[in-house]
Amino acid sequence: MEFLEYLVKYYEKIDNIFDLTSLCYDFLTDVIKRQEIFIGKYIEKNEGAETSNQNLPMLEKFSEEIVYILKQQEEEGIEFEKCLEQIRRNTEKKGKNLQVYGNPIHNRATIPYFIIIGIDRYLQDKDVKDLGQNPLNRGYNLKSYIYANRKNHIFSEILESSVSPSLIRKLNIRNQLRSIIILEKKDLPPGVDIPPKIVHLFLSRFDKNRIKIVEGQRLRIAVIPYGSDKMLDFPVTEGALFTVKYKEDHQKQGVERANKLLEKAIDEKANIIIFPEFVCFEAIQKSIAEKLRDIYEENPDRSKALLFVIAGTRWSDNNNNICEIYSYDGNLIGSQYKYSSFSDLKNKGKEMVENLSDPGKEITILDIEGIGRVMLGICRDVSEGRYTNYLAENFCPQLLLVPAWSSSVDKGFRTQFLKIVSDNHVTSSILCNCCEAITGRKFKEKIGLVVTPIQNGSTFSGKVKEIKREKDCDQSCKKGGGCVFLIDLNFSKENFNNQSIVEHIVQKKVM
Repeated sequence: MEFLEYLVKYYEKIDNIFDLTSLCYDFLTDVIKRQEIFIGKYIEKNEGAETSNQNLPMLEKFSEEIVYILKQQEEEGIEFEKCLEQIRRNTEKKGKNLQVYGNPIHNRATIPYFIIIGIDRYLQDKDVKDLGQNPLNRGYNLKSYIYANRKNHIFSEILESSVSPSLIRKLNIRNQLRSIIILEKKDLPPGVDIPPKIVHLFLSRFDKNRIKIVEGQRLRIAVIPYGSDKMLDFPVTEGALFTVKYKEDHQKQGVERANKLLEKAIDEKANIIIFPEFVCFEAIQKSIAEKLRDIYEENPDRSKALLFVIAGTRWSDNNNNICEIYSYDGNLIGSQYKYSSFSDLKNKGKEMVENLSDPGKEITILDIEGIGRVMLGICRDVSEGRYTNYLAENFCPQLLLVPAWSSSVDKGFRTQFLKIVSDNHVTSSILCNCCEAITGRKFKEKIGLVVTPIQNGSTFSGKVKEIKREKDCDQSCKKGGGCVFLIDLNFSKENFNNQSIVEHIVQKKVM
């Protein structure tokens, strides 16, 4: 099928430029099997080449026409339907004027390619929060999802440095774009039918305190390992499938304990607060939201440094492991369902598999102007790596925050965090583990990890900082207390050059 036929076939589904982008991309992936060869032969040129695509000047002008049409729509309030018709007419005209070059099908495929390029250029100065909740293609979304890419974030100054090496990325259509991120449906893992959503944390321009935080290149992140006492049971129900049950004492005391730890983190001026996996049953998550609302309404100065809270995860009645994210005022920003089931099949007779009924049903990526994208990974999602690595590769988050319940800090997370930062250069990862998970006969000091980007010559890698408990932690926890670890991050160019993004990690006890 020719592109113009494809466009006409789905014409009624195209409600905005993101629908059009998705349609163009789907067509290109259908007709082009080797994108690197297509780009090398039909899009790029080398002065020393024997031949090159003589249509490129016309195609570049066509791309500029797309930008002009879209800007005219914006400035004059023209209906998108009329813009789309103008783009259709221009597409038909350019197709007729193409000179013969190479494979006729690939030669004509340059038309939808340069439509995408034009849309990408049009979006380069747009604020992503003004575009709405991602994905942005809601009329046409047969094979791909379209997201807006935030180009300015807490790591921008470092990447713009003349000594900062470029990412080595696969030569394909998606990686030619600056303002657009494209996810292909076929790359989503089995059982995941709903795409990740990007939610913007709105900061009013009158909120001087929080604006100052995001402009200051510094973040204080509070990691709350909650407690080492016995709070959970993991009954095996069918075969090796297990669920989660909460101990009676934890159900009685958990809400009060969580509120104490939350308030301590707020009073220590944390910008982001993370609770661990499993322990925050539904009443705790609701209580965290209520406490945030109360503080914001009654004494807003107390929480003026806070941006959001990851309220750990809960085990639901319908067998899901669900994380909740609340803004500084207690509003629910989004939820995340764990995708990768924990499984331990090493010891005969003790096999265990986490019984997740709707894995990956909802994935939320948080976008904050001045900071960038914040991605979550729930324990095994990072350890196993498949879905988290795929999302990190495409969205390049500035922060990966991980609520976990794991007996091993290093085995499940160190290598995985290092790979993510090596692959995309911009991700700082923080593990919030639960003390109960590492409690045993022998005292374990390490309770979490922080991995931040560093530069070694022409390559990026990660620097590991361990979050360590004090020797008397278990005893103080038994008294109903707990602790908060405060991690101070400085993303200035100077600290990056000194390999000291992590300035301090301090443990604060709550009795």
